[in-house]
Amino acid sequence: TMVTPLTQKYFGFGELGNSVMYSLCGVEVIAGFFLVRWLSRVLEDRVVLAVGLLICSGACVWCLIFLANPQ
Repeated sequence: TMVTPLTQKYFGFGELGNSVMYSLCGVEVIAGFFLVRWLSRVLEDRVVLAVGLLICSGACVWCLIFLANPQ
């Protein structure tokens, strides 16, 4: 519920821009599912979980930096 007003305020997205963004997010989620499915066949589950933890930690750090200075 917060994404649409924030994208309109900071990025100037309209209805079409938000729809495209949500569509691309859906494609990213589906691609991520297939990537994890493939990785779980190639690597051990521990390694897949460790990579996911690193990615989530990086996203959290990026989010803190962005929220600390949104300009």
